[in-house]
Amino acid sequence: MFERCAAITITNTELNIQPNSVVQYVADNADHNLRTIDGKDTFHGMGIIAAITPSLPQKHNCVPRRKVTDEELLNYGQIKIHSHDINQNILSKITYQKLLPLSTEDATANLDLLWMSSCLFRLPRPGWQGYMQFVMETKKHPGKSEVVFLPLIDLSASSDSCVFSTLTFLAEQAIRYNKTPIVTFDQPLYWKAMMIIANSDDSSPIRQTVLKLGGFHTLMSFIGCIGHIMEELGLQDLLNLVYATNTVPHMLSGKAISRAIRGLFLVESAVMFVLINTDIQRDHLEPTIVDSEVIPDSEKSYYSLTSSDLEELNVLFHRMLDVNAINNYEEIDKSKAFKKLQLLVETKIATFKLSRTGSVWIQLLNMFRILKTFIKAERTGNWELHLQTTMEMLPFFAAAGHSNYLKSSYVYVQNMMSLKETNPLLYHLFQSGHHVIRRSDQYWAGLSSDLVIEQDLMRTMKSSGIL
Repeated sequence: MFERCAAITITNTELNIQPNSVVQYVADNADHNLRTIDGKDTFHGMGIIAAITPSLPQKHNCVPRRKVTDEELLNYGQIKIHSHDINQNILSKITYQKLLPLSTEDATANLDLLWMSSCLFRLPRPGWQGYMQFVMETKKHPGKSEVVFLPLIDLSASSDSCVFSTLTFLAEQAIRYNKTPIVTFDQPLYWKAMMIIANSDDSSPIRQTVLKLGGFHTLMSFIGCIGHIMEELGLQDLLNLVYATNTVPHMLSGKAISRAIRGLFLVESAVMFVLINTDIQRDHLEPTIVDSEVIPDSEKSYYSLTSSDLEELNVLFHRMLDVNAINNYEEIDKSKAFKKLQLLVETKIATFKLSRTGSVWIQLLNMFRILKTFIKAERTGNWELHLQTTMEMLPFFAAAGHSNYLKSSYVYVQNMMSLKETNPLLYHLFQSGHHVIRRSDQYWAGLSSDLVIEQDLMRTMKSSGIL
């Protein structure tokens, strides 16, 4: 009785949005009770959430006791369904423009190399994400977000009418709050929504919608590209040393994404250890041996790491972890030992590129760099870095045959790069870190919008004892 009364008293279509708040909508297919024996009592629909940044307390009404009929319950909180059929002729009007490279520099790139060099110390060290979170703990961010569940649509999420109804509902709601409708879909729904918006009239409310491609699913596809490109080149054999044999294919396909990221970071550390080629003995440290064909004997000492250099790198690494010290990235740039480490890595990369096998593994390191930079862009809310890394993924989508993500990511980057002219206010908000959602009040806590709906709404639907 309480649930029936609450269902028609506490509405989830009216949000507490202040003028300075930013609201993002995320929609994805929601499934429930898929594993029934007879296939009945299943649900396939569209799940929708709204993320409000910064978080604000939502209205909590007192639930009065009353008699609620089934008809009232069915008619309450529904999203109006609009029939729609996509005109496929619109595809001929979609053009691919030349993407100009972004001159965005990763200000924390040196932290990555410093963290990787810590494997030489043979000491306990935090993981990469833990290290980055600790170093960036004092930085400012837009704030924690409030996630609100919106009504479900009882239609197949992939149907044209369902996507059109979703866009119409979200556009009307955002315009009612004087906000630009920002909607995130994964790739199949993104492509449908893009064609629907392109087909709409200029007077239609959905014409103002800004579509975002889900970063979480894009990352999964990119990890699948890494697994496909390195399929016969030993990457799976390396991961089999740590993970169960049946697990690795799921990791390299991008499905077991958390485990895949952890495994790929382990491979990166191992490759970098071989690349730097430093022998660490139990009682003393030997200098690094450098290829004499690349470095002249007169300059070899400058391109090699001595025990004092490693000690300096060790002190610098732990300096970044000192809670009483002010984390200043300029200390890394001024370090002579770190500069020698950079030159050593660059020299080794140039050496390995002389062979075909070495070139493949250097390319793998480049894919690892793109992977980590994309995660960093999402975690920190760096909009320019997000677009740049998505652009860098395009050749790998093409090489691995991920044509759907290739075309969608290309159009996505193309449209987002034009926001500066078409919607300067929204461009400024994205620049200030509002394109991600934070579920905790930390700088290194940004999450892709499509990941939040998976962690909140989808997990709730598949859990026992819900709501």
